[in-house]
Amino acid sequence: MNVEELAELVRDVAAAVAADRGRALAALPTPIVTRRRGSQADTDGEYATTFALRSAGPLGLAPRALAELLAAGLACRDGVRAATVAGPGFVNIAVDAPGGSDVLRDVLRAGARHGLPDSGGLDLAAHARTVRVVDRTGASVDAAERVAMVGDAAARYLVLRARPHSSVRFDPERWRGRTDSNPLFRVQYAHARLTMLLHGATMLGVAAPRPTERGDGHAEDGGGRPEDVALTRRLSEFSSVVAEAVPARPDRVARYLEDLADDVRCPAVAGRLLPGGDERPSAEHAAVALLCAAGRQVLNNGLALLRMSAPERM
Repeated sequence: MNVEELAELVRDVAAAVAADRGRALAALPTPIVTRRRGSQADTDGEYATTFALRSAGPLGLAPRALAELLAAGLACRDGVRAATVAGPGFVNIAVDAPGGSDVLRDVLRAGARHGLPDSGGLDLAAHARTVRVVDRTGASVDAAERVAMVGDAAARYLVLRARPHSSVRFDPERWRGRTDSNPLFRVQYAHARLTMLLHGATMLGVAAPRPTERGDGHAEDGGGRPEDVALTRRLSEFSSVVAEAVPARPDRVARYLEDLADDVRCPAVAGRLLPGGDERPSAEHAAVALLCAAGRQVLNNGLALLRMSAPERM
């Protein structure tokens, strides 16, 4: 069970609780499920929700009382190992986590909607108003100056990746460069490179990833190499990162994408995606293609959330 499926399950249980009290679910906030602090989200199945804290008022219940009703309803659902109440109304939920290849196929199955909020999004303009951009002397650099020097996308991204209410130094050379020192270039180039490599893999006969199939969770994870496991884990975190970022923390999404751009280099740079010489396409090539396709999709969705382009070639 992934984070989107769990949020829908929380919604179903909440609907039953609301109906018992003569209330409509539409009057309640959308359930938000996030990974528990210190957990690895989809890969270990540990989540939490604050839904009871946000919904107790409209239902006429104390937050902890509502949390206990939700936990009881969740605990008897298929796929849920345990649901417990903590503090004033948090619900901790342990679910059967999907295997690695299933996590990747869930990403591809959802496509452009994977990880994105059902309603609302990031308030990029509000975030930008909290960030001060300065030159090396400490003088403020306004948006028009930044755009004139490095272009619109880079000028916006350097603000989006900054923490709220912080000051960030503007280095035009860095943001104009087509090198790894330019964070936006690094993320966009990772997407373009994966697109190019996946196209090359298809031309060489590597089986295209099929999101409708379910694997055994392990056999198709690229051989279980540590770098593949780490990348799958990183990809599984995207939905939770977005849920925690909405509506006011685009910097969390930007930093996540930069880390992901570094991680997706591993299977591609190692030469494991493209068959070489007389080598015939193998199951491992297909597994790496699945990993890379999921990485490309998450990069695409994260860039879209930040209103940045995801180029297919650079």
